[in-house]
Amino acid sequence: MKHSIILPLEAAPFIPDLEICLLGIVKQQTVNESGERIEKTRILHDLSFNMEERILINSRMKLEDYPEVQYGMTSMRVLYCIHHFRARRLKQRILLEKFDCDNAYQRIHLSSETICKVTFIMESFLFISLRLPFGAK
Repeated sequence: MKHSIILPLEAAPFIPDLEICLLGIVKQQTVNESGERIEKTRILHDLSFNMEERILINSRMKLEDYPEVQYGMTSMRVLYCIHHFRARRLKQRILLEKFDCDNAYQRIHLSSETICKVTFIMESFLFISLRLPFGAK
């Protein structure tokens, strides 16, 4: 709900190109400070369904208009580096670390044309997202 414009539901007819998306909940596991696994829930914006046009919101993405992702073949590069390090330092341990940039998607701001596509209703309010929601392409 943070990073949203909150308006009364009565404002909906006055917002051009407004589309309401469904909300869901995703159950995930995480690890707390003491290393125990705990379950958490995250709100998911269901952008795979459009009540009005029956056209998937995520399917409207024109991926050919965007540059190719530069992070492909990561596993192969990591394995190459391990092999390279092992060949030079036979008796040393090789340590790897994986970082999870939790909620990194929330740092991506939406354009003015896009914010009306990721609106949801809770009680009698419209929540218009200003940042990329969880579940979006």
